[in-house]
Amino acid sequence: MLMHLFAMIRHLIILAPIALCVAFVSCQTTGGPKTAGAGNRYGYGAVPTPSPSPVSAVPKRTSEAPPEEAPPPEAFPTPSPTPAAQPENYPVATKVPGKTGRVISPYAPNAGEVDVEGYPPGAEVKDPYTGKIFLVP
Repeated sequence: MLMHLFAMIRHLIILAPIALCVAFVSCQTTGGPKTAGAGNRYGYGAVPTPSPSPVSAVPKRTSEAPPEEAPPPEAFPTPSPTPAAQPENYPVATKVPGKTGRVISPYAPNAGEVDVEGYPPGAEVKDPYTGKIFLVP
């Protein structure tokens, strides 16, 4: 009987600080005053209210400034067309005999096979061993 009492006390000593921490955390508030339409304390379900726009006391001018003259089109240099991106000449991998969808990387031929199943011929593939690009045969 006495052993059971000590076992219960040992469990209470372990569980009491945990329960105390949970109680303090669950009582924590967000800090700001709750406004109408703000949803729950986490902000979910809030309905946005439009903010009032400031009213200007100064009336807008109706007279427009005279438009500035634009320089003639000859004054602007014509932009040169940007050169198109040149395709890189990547090396082509070697097919593994007897295995479809498997190739040997041209960058790491002794590292192992690379699975290129699903890639069309000529597709650019990143070598998993070196990170360089090669083409599917």
